[in-house]
Formats: sequence, C-alpha cells, structure tokens
Amino acid sequence: MLATPAGAKLLFSLSTGDEKSTFFLLKASLSAFGSKIGGPVLPKLFLTLFTFGASFSTILSTSKMPKLTSSFADEFTGQGFLVQDLTLIIADPRIAQDRAWALVGGFVIIYSGIAFSTYVYWEKVFSISVEYRAGLIGAM
Repeated sequence: MLATPAGAKLLFSLSTGDEKSTFFLLKASLSAFGSKIGGPVLPKLFLTLFTFGASFSTILSTSKMPKLTSSFADEFTGQGFLVQDLTLIIADPRIAQDRAWALVGGFVIIYSGIAFSTYVYWEKVFSISVEYRAGLIGAM
C-alpha cells in the first residue's frame, strides 16, 4: 500500500472537517476509512459461531449415543463436545456408520470454518492497520 492514496483520502477528510471538534482526527479517520474499519466484524462473527459450534455438537449428540466420559458440560447441557463424540466413535464400533460419517463431516466443516474465518479476520485487521498507518504517514 502506497502512502499517497491513503494519505490523500485522510487529508481530504481532515480538510473538510471541523478543526475545533474534540474528536477531529477520529471523525476524519472514520470518514476516510469507515468502510474498511467495519470489514473484520463479519469474519469475527463467523469465527465466534464456528468456535461455539466446535464446543457443542447439538445435532449429533443425543441420548442414544453412549457416553464413556462425563464432564461438567455433559451434565449441565446434556450435550457432548464434538471432539469427545469423535473419540467415542473411534472407540465404540457399535455406533452407526451414517452417524459416524456425519460427525466426521461436521468436524471437518467446523474446523475448516474456524481456519478460514480466522484467516479472513486477521487479513482484514492487518489490511486496515497498514492502510491507516499509510494514511497517517502520507498526511504528514
């Protein structure tokens, strides 16, 4: 990112704003880079949802599935953790194959979603960070 285009955007916002305002630089920065500052919000939301989905396998964890381990989360929610359920499938051959493959598919989807949303989130955060620094340097 070159400092010239970002600096020009920030300088334009600074020149059109009220210099006597308390939050002059903040308002100018938001008007210049406001669309990019909101960029990491949606990936972070997806990351939160995928992380929550990794904690609880609500669809596949039923009372029909035998539980070999007991934890506070199992007793509190009545639902198992995705990793625990996957180890139960490996340990117990009596579990139906379709349920096992569904749980493995859920495992792949959840952790692929965590990896991809983490990548997109940090890419957006670093992008706006670099562009804002370039704007500040270009405005000097």
